[in-house]
Amino acid sequence: WAGDSGGEGITRNKHYMGDKPGFVAINYNLFVRPDDIKVMYRGQVLAGTGGPRSGRGGFGFDWKPVGGDYSVDVIVTGEMLGTRWNYAITCPR
Repeated sequence: WAGDSGGEGITRNKHYMGDKPGFVAINYNLFVRPDDIKVMYRGQVLAGTGGPRSGRGGFGFDWKPVGGDYSVDVIVTGEMLGTRWNYAITCPR
């Protein structure tokens, strides 16, 4: 697994998922002020919170790598001053 934490602004993290397909889970805590998480792959949104959210939660997606491209970008948008967030992403299983 891997993860990150942060605050306001846009944070983009690249995570290597490998060449094997499988299910990937993301668990997060967006605390009190709403934040948005999106998982991007080859210009497409694979999964996300579906808009700004607060509190704990999780989501997942089926990982099916294409053409030697084995990484996803996790983009967290913290829209409010003083926001806090963290997430953890699993390897495909």
